[in-house]
Amino acid sequence: MVRTDKPKGFYTKTDFSSWNQKVYDENDVVLSSDYYLANKNNADAGFADELDALKKAVPDDGTPVESRLDSQGHAFFGRRTAARRRSLDRA
Repeated sequence: MVRTDKPKGFYTKTDFSSWNQKVYDENDVVLSSDYYLANKNNADAGFADELDALKKAVPDDGTPVESRLDSQGHAFFGRRTAARRRSLDRA
């Protein structure tokens, strides 16, 4: 796995196996990001727009781009995992 931490508290990651690769962007891991965990209950009026954006990203959590790799490690088939419906109260 390769993980890249971003200054704001989000991160991206790429998981590899012999014939597969999964690429997760910031929205794909939003629920486990430090920024989300620190701010999901922030009730400050000045943070309302940012909190709205965080809540809108929740359905995209866990939706990486999956690719199949050939014997040289080149992607030849890819698909995006569909977003799941989640209750914002449980996120």
